[in-house]
Amino acid sequence: MDYRDKVYEKYLSTKADQDQDYNLVKENDPITLFFDMVNQLDKDSNILELGCGNGSFLYSLLNHGFTHVKGVDCSPEQIHIAKTRSLPAELGDVFECLENSQGEYDCIIAIDFFEHFTLEELSKLFPLVRKALKPNGMIIIRLPNVAGFMGGNIAYGDITHKLALTPNSLMQILKNEQFEDLHFKEAFPKPNTLQRKVRWVLWQIIKNILRFAKKIESGSSIDILTENMICWARKK
Repeated sequence: MDYRDKVYEKYLSTKADQDQDYNLVKENDPITLFFDMVNQLDKDSNILELGCGNGSFLYSLLNHGFTHVKGVDCSPEQIHIAKTRSLPAELGDVFECLENSQGEYDCIIAIDFFEHFTLEELSKLFPLVRKALKPNGMIIIRLPNVAGFMGGNIAYGDITHKLALTPNSLMQILKNEQFEDLHFKEAFPKPNTLQRKVRWVLWQIIKNILRFAKKIESGSSIDILTENMICWARKK
């Protein structure tokens, strides 16, 4: 038995930063980080979320008018919460879920998901994701950015994490798996409140200092410095 399976059985109750308060989902709408991507989708798009957890992103999609969404996760505790909220989430293995899909989805979403797999596992998982997408289907990804400021805090902050990537290494994987039209952005909350506006301004200052330091140290720069990165791409 893989130790990850043991952890996932009690993933919610043993992880301090898991959100169990449904009101927080409503106050901090998770879809705001992904408006650039989801706004490209029709409301009746067929959407699958891998590793949907307690269903907060599924709830957000439904709340924004998307009508054909579902999620899959291997954590019984989190799926139980999603079910109590009447969300379209199922307990299951993502490999089996994708193997049974052929050109079914307009979009596959993987938020804080791919870092839980080894590179060997990803070499099997990405082709299944590609197969499950419709032609020109979109994949949306968020995962730890070890090239970012304090990225290691996220990358190594969960004992089930198996892989740490940078924007360049993720790009290499996606291109190798025949995805195109790649886009990257920082995973920073939209400055839609006074507190977030202040944070955004301070982050711009800190980011420029970090970029300058990187330029001095290596002669090169880096665009994505948040501890998480967001990427979206389309099936070639």
